[in-house]
Amino acid sequence: LRPTVAVALLAATLVGFALVTLLSGQVALHRRVPLKKSPDALKERAGEMARRLGYTSPPVDTAHGFTLDVENLIHLRDEDKSPERRRWATATGQPPLITYWYRQSPRYLQASDSWDVSPADPPNDISDMTLVILDTAGRLVYFEGAPPQHPESAPGASAKVAPPDWPALFAEAGLDFGDFRPAPSQWTPPRHADQRAAWEGAYPNRPEMPVRVEAASYLGRAVYFEVINPWRTPARQTPFDEGAGEKALLAMLLFFYFGTLVLGAVLAWRNLRLGRGDRRGAFRLALFMFTTRMIYWLFNAHHIPTPGEVGGLLVAGLQSAVFAALFMGLIYLALEPYIRRRWPERIISWSRLLAGHFRDPLVGRDMLIGGVLGVCMMLAAYLGSLAPRWAGVAEGLPATNSPLIYTLGLLGLNGFVPLLMNQILGSIMFSFIITAVLFFFSALLRKNWLGVAASWVILAGLVTLNWSITSPISLPFILLMPTLLIIAATRFGLLSLIFTFFFMHLMTFYPITTELSAWHAGSFILGLLVLIALAVYGCYISLGGQPLLRGGFLED
Repeated sequence: LRPTVAVALLAATLVGFALVTLLSGQVALHRRVPLKKSPDALKERAGEMARRLGYTSPPVDTAHGFTLDVENLIHLRDEDKSPERRRWATATGQPPLITYWYRQSPRYLQASDSWDVSPADPPNDISDMTLVILDTAGRLVYFEGAPPQHPESAPGASAKVAPPDWPALFAEAGLDFGDFRPAPSQWTPPRHADQRAAWEGAYPNRPEMPVRVEAASYLGRAVYFEVINPWRTPARQTPFDEGAGEKALLAMLLFFYFGTLVLGAVLAWRNLRLGRGDRRGAFRLALFMFTTRMIYWLFNAHHIPTPGEVGGLLVAGLQSAVFAALFMGLIYLALEPYIRRRWPERIISWSRLLAGHFRDPLVGRDMLIGGVLGVCMMLAAYLGSLAPRWAGVAEGLPATNSPLIYTLGLLGLNGFVPLLMNQILGSIMFSFIITAVLFFFSALLRKNWLGVAASWVILAGLVTLNWSITSPISLPFILLMPTLLIIAATRFGLLSLIFTFFFMHLMTFYPITTELSAWHAGSFILGLLVLIALAVYGCYISLGGQPLLRGGFLED
């Protein structure tokens, strides 16, 4: 690149980062809800709350994290159109849109469906297990304690035991017990109980926002307490029914995934039989994916010193890493010979990087251009959320991101390494899938421009279905995102597309904030520094040794 072009691209990237950071205060959900208490402070509060409720045995294992309250979010987004109530919910956290959960157990917590513990996995069914859910201000939202399996108390003793101090639990939930009236219990406790109670009232200073409280106890100890909003659905008994949008999105994702897998297997087998393909590059890519996925597992799994660590967690981590490695190696063996023959210019920089030429100017160029396009995608996403508000058309809710921003991003520095590994894995995998789609439709339709058009339509459909569009004003900005991806893939190539995703994932995974002293800013600051370092490095090596600050710079 000419020095003026390289510096202009770097400057555009840095300015884009600044704009994204400033706009995040108006767009991102984590910037609008109260996040004054750190995970450590919330953990201490939740543990102390469990002890005050009678669960005093020192826990053998604990787990905690943040999660998005999807039901409250959907209600305020799709049903409650009141701008005032939306502002109240985001400003006060009532009803909560982001919650914090804490679990403690007298045994090691070993999830059955994944390698990480969640509020529901493993089940809360071991005596003295507790689950405490707080809003981000530290108020109690949900409590569940597992009663003893075989209580030592004599039969009938529960009738002589005084009920728990329910007013104290109301105070923990930020509610005034005197403002609530008793009501018949309507919600079954998740665990066995010998006493049940319920009350009806409203949120403090919001009489138009009714709320219900359900509680239950066993032998005088609370086993259940929950603040329930009127729109809450009994999920355990509600028939499963996906909406048309969810079904369409699932169908398209399955088409992408299995279509890529089947096509890749057929083409890779054919290339191997004919002696084609970059086998060394495929092995290096597969090894890189395996290592990255194992690092992600190492930092993200809930490790326990039991045989289950080897028999369960380690095997699950190896399975995931082997699959990621073989999937990407297969796709690379399938696509590389055809792309090299049909669109060689699209994989030159990728091939050089894979061969270890990290200082190649073309590698730097595509890194830098991918960074600019990724920042543009972030700005397009933010403008799509802000445009209706600026036009006075709608007062929408702040945008929600990938669940990883809540489960890992809000854990601060503890979540940085798994977020970075996931950023790398997702960027490479998504880029290869898009490249495979472009190749498939171009070959099927016999024209490159028709293949590009068909691929854009599919990408636009995926982005539109995955994005909550509250107004037609948002649509042009949202459709700019797949357009930028297609530009990266067709004009600059695979490596540029990978870095477009890699930079765009800053918005997707990290809690962007201007409050750099906030407890949750650590992972964002490190992520931003990584991207700035990559942009500066890309700018430097893209010059190919040209002097930057001599006379030629002023004459360009």
